[in-house]
Amino acid sequence: MNIVMIGWYKPQVGGGSHVVQNLVKQLKVKGHNIFIINMEERSLPYFGQWEDNGIRVFQEKLYFNQYTLIQELIQTTKRALLLKKQVSVDLYHVHSPSFAGIGFIDKKTPMIMTMHGYPSLEAVAIGRIRENSPQFKAIRFLEIATVARADAVIAVDKRIYKWVISDLDASSEKVFYIPNAVDVHKFNPKTRGDKIREEYNIGDRPLILYVKALSPKNGPEIAIRAMRYIREEYPDAILLMVGDGPLRQKLTKLTSELKLENNIIFAGRKPPEETPLYFAASDVVVVPSVHISGVEEATSLTMLEGMASRKPVVVSNIGGLKETIEDSGGNWEAGVMFKERDPKDLASKIVYLLDSPSLRKKLGHNARKYVVKKRSWEVYVQKVLEVYEYVLQKQTK
Repeated sequence: MNIVMIGWYKPQVGGGSHVVQNLVKQLKVKGHNIFIINMEERSLPYFGQWEDNGIRVFQEKLYFNQYTLIQELIQTTKRALLLKKQVSVDLYHVHSPSFAGIGFIDKKTPMIMTMHGYPSLEAVAIGRIRENSPQFKAIRFLEIATVARADAVIAVDKRIYKWVISDLDASSEKVFYIPNAVDVHKFNPKTRGDKIREEYNIGDRPLILYVKALSPKNGPEIAIRAMRYIREEYPDAILLMVGDGPLRQKLTKLTSELKLENNIIFAGRKPPEETPLYFAASDVVVVPSVHISGVEEATSLTMLEGMASRKPVVVSNIGGLKETIEDSGGNWEAGVMFKERDPKDLASKIVYLLDSPSLRKKLGHNARKYVVKKRSWEVYVQKVLEVYEYVLQKQTK
């Protein structure tokens, strides 16, 4: 098949780009021709056309920091139309309503849309717009219109699945729940973390790992406040925070106020190829995400990467985090949940795990077994191909 994938891609980082990169990699292996259209605000070499291991990539220019939604609609639609003149397109797979403009012009070619989150609600949550404002209503209109146009919608967690049906008026027949996956080859228990422990002079001290952007929805403050209680039991424990973001300065100040400078390390953002080393070095992986304005974590790639690395994960009891724990056998089987926004409860769970190496080993073993069986990219792409088959068969009827 000739598949036009419209979504985030290299050199962009983040969950959406991660999903697209791994999806197209697996589709290419299975013999499909992939054409990627993306938006990029940086200059050359990122802006323009290039090839990535046999995959043609078209990076469209994002000219302004404002009105990005309109720019994405216009630019990606223009490129898709130009591409359609050169290639016989079998289907479009778009990864946001703002990438779905081509579906309204080319109505004959099937279009699948993956909903990675809640665009209108997330814009409110980060303070970009106000709820029920004209901008909010415009985004909501686009969400409803693109869901109606799509021949199939993929939701990455069950709450998004329900939201697409209830709030965006989608027919349940065309909405599919396919949670995100992890590269079980890149993240595996054979990787050694000695280099990381040496680099940060950690030695054999207990190491708790946080690998996410330092932004409000990810709850980094909860992890820092939990260290107050963890230090009471493990005075030499280290919280290694890998990532950067708008809360960096505030979190550094909080660390000083709590006198935790000897227990918390801000490592900054690291390239993707280095992250397996950080997981390998850790004793416990923490994902303390929180609700903000009705938005919650969907599938956490950090959680899956920790599980694939055979590490015990401690996560908030919300959204896709909770779904993954429940799907993998329940609390304390392949991971541990704590009460959202409760640093004391988070600390108690971590201390309990640090007290029991055998329990950490059991949780890590079960976690690895679960992701290999149900959450690898090989499993994921097979489910996506079933959705492709569904829309193509529907078109021929």
